[in-house]
Amino acid sequence: MRALDEALFHFLNHFAGTSRIMDAAGIFVAAYSQYILVLWVLVFLWRPRSERARNRMMVAWGLGAAVVARFIVKPAIVWFVERARPFVLFPDSPV
Repeated sequence: MRALDEALFHFLNHFAGTSRIMDAAGIFVAAYSQYILVLWVLVFLWRPRSERARNRMMVAWGLGAAVVARFIVKPAIVWFVERARPFVLFPDSPV
């Protein structure tokens, strides 16, 4: 599994610095995707009146799933599969 992680890291990382547009797009997505996601969820809360109750339930289920994934599933995976992150193993890579 570690070989796959390293190979994927090196494959994706060798594109870093080759295109200013792709670098800027990657930085933009990493920096602002969380805000875009929150705005998208808020739009569902104020969709047409006839669907508001259903949309609120959908948003509540989505937030509940995110909380379970963050505080239950992720720690379980980290506990069972403990390994260093690729950028820690290869500090000289242009991340």
